[in-house]
Amino acid sequence: MIPVRVHKSWQVHIVDGSMRTLSPDHPLYAAACPVCNHDLGAAPIVLVYVGADPDDRARASTWMTGAAVAVHRACAGPLSDGAPPAAEPPHPADRSTPMTHHPPATAPDQRLYGIGDLARALGGDDTSFTGDLLRLIAKAQATPENRAALVRGFPRETRAYHVWMHARPEPTTDELLAALELPYFACPRCGRFSEHPTDLAEGYCGACHDWTASPGGKP
Repeated sequence: MIPVRVHKSWQVHIVDGSMRTLSPDHPLYAAACPVCNHDLGAAPIVLVYVGADPDDRARASTWMTGAAVAVHRACAGPLSDGAPPAAEPPHPADRSTPMTHHPPATAPDQRLYGIGDLARALGGDDTSFTGDLLRLIAKAQATPENRAALVRGFPRETRAYHVWMHARPEPTTDELLAALELPYFACPRCGRFSEHPTDLAEGYCGACHDWTASPGGKP
């Protein structure tokens, strides 16, 4: 950090929703605040936006990935306009009518060995829209953009496919449904899932190596 001479009235742009208190196991907990040089874990911190890659800025239509510096909230000073930041507009998927979820057509202790079993556990069957959707989700796994689009449009079905694919042995109906109730983070950029509470709290994607969502996991 380079010291500069500034007027006391100058203000910074604090990233919306970034204020938090770091846990002792956070990698930045013992790092020095670039403003006061005290440990970041000693007081609440915020992220101060400092810029963005020109290529990302040129490609972005609305939101983009920028760079920010973690500093103590007290060091950041007041918000740029002296008022709470405006709420982000909801993603179009959040405004859509959700799918109707039917009860499982599989026994509670039945293990789900294939796409057909998974579709029935979600209330459909192998030839229903749910079955076709699950096969589409399987094909989309190789393309981050397609995977992310399906996660936004069909969060429950993409999450169920992820749980089913990564469970060993194959989950039962009850195990699948219980897993769907647990909190998770879904990256809006690449569609990868994480169950790590820090990823959810900070909106961080380990696959992208970037903070791709606001704290709490909202795109």
